[in-house]
Amino acid sequence: MSRHNTSTSKISPIIINARRSESKDVQEIMKMMDTTTKNIFGNINVIHLLEKANLAVTIENEKKEVLAQATFLDYPNVKGVDQSQWETWIRRYSQSGKCTAMNTLFLHLFVTNSHYPIGCIKEIIRTVFNVVRELHHIILNTGKNVFPDPSLSYIFAPMALYKSEPGIVDHASYMCYRQDHVPVLYIRKARIEDHDELNSIFIKHSDTLRLTYGDFFLAELIEAQDDHNHAAVCEVKSSAVGFVSVCSDVNVNLLVQCFDLRPFHNFAKVPRKVESVASLEPDAISGKESTEQSASLEFSKEHLSKQSMPDIEGQVTEESTETITQSVITTEVAQPPNVFCIQLFCINDEYESRSQDFLPYIFDLYPDRDYCVITVPHVVPEFPLLKEFVRITPYSNTTLPHELYIAHRNSLLK
Repeated sequence: MSRHNTSTSKISPIIINARRSESKDVQEIMKMMDTTTKNIFGNINVIHLLEKANLAVTIENEKKEVLAQATFLDYPNVKGVDQSQWETWIRRYSQSGKCTAMNTLFLHLFVTNSHYPIGCIKEIIRTVFNVVRELHHIILNTGKNVFPDPSLSYIFAPMALYKSEPGIVDHASYMCYRQDHVPVLYIRKARIEDHDELNSIFIKHSDTLRLTYGDFFLAELIEAQDDHNHAAVCEVKSSAVGFVSVCSDVNVNLLVQCFDLRPFHNFAKVPRKVESVASLEPDAISGKESTEQSASLEFSKEHLSKQSMPDIEGQVTEESTETITQSVITTEVAQPPNVFCIQLFCINDEYESRSQDFLPYIFDLYPDRDYCVITVPHVVPEFPLLKEFVRITPYSNTTLPHELYIAHRNSLLK
């Protein structure tokens, strides 16, 4: 998953790697379990736990030796708490108001035999927050009067219990927050003052844009913002570390020709139907001259043929026609394209795992558009932002040398 350099003042630094745990790690995990592990997490069946885990992370050194391991599940390891109804239980704690099944995981096991326990748990937590981008809270539960070891205490803060619940074993809970490790990026409108910081990021990745459009292409793009064109940056400690440019002027006809967009209504809004009621006089059905109002309704032979209305021939009497007095006229109102596009995107490598933080901001810029698209050259490897998008199948005869990716605004509802 990742590599990291861990060091202390007394021990030389080492290179560690975080990866997903595998079944071959079971023996090493069991060797690292001791009395402290049992006191904090209880009796653990490692094989069973790994099979059920939502995420399990192993830390190893350059020699592939296992240094630490942690296992996370989406329910608490507290006896008496319903695994599917734990949200009601967690509300009894302070600072738990934003915890949901969508943004919370529980630490069920952590073991280490390393001289760097704090470095290992920090790297595990950082990796988990990077991998599970919707995750905002990690909770540790221990038995009553059982305190986490120093490495866990460094990461997890105690949660105050408002009220105990009958039938639930006494326990203590601790929480770890995303903002302390991999915070959500602050997104704002781009300003000319951001040019120098952004330009250094672009040059680091590629100098093609500068050579093609000039030294000040980025400043010109920021200055050109209007109702259809917007630019935004992500900010860390008052410094711009990422940039996106979006536009509502999309060549939909070209995309329709090159990609199969039928499941997305070819980026047209579902037609809004306007219904109006008009009266039909008996004359309109009997073939006599219609009134001015009923003349707007055209009934061709096809509409009243035997195939479409097999029982009507010979049955339209004066009595029956009197009951047919109204009809609903449905007309379709033309709608603007339902899409906007990302023109330019770049972000510092250190923060690319949070690229999706741009999406809520740019969707808010176009409240009447449901789809966001981005085209990427075939030779460009997939980057983290594309994990929020779906690749669209191109037609076999397409001439566009790009891949098309699409995201719907409802995908943000997580």
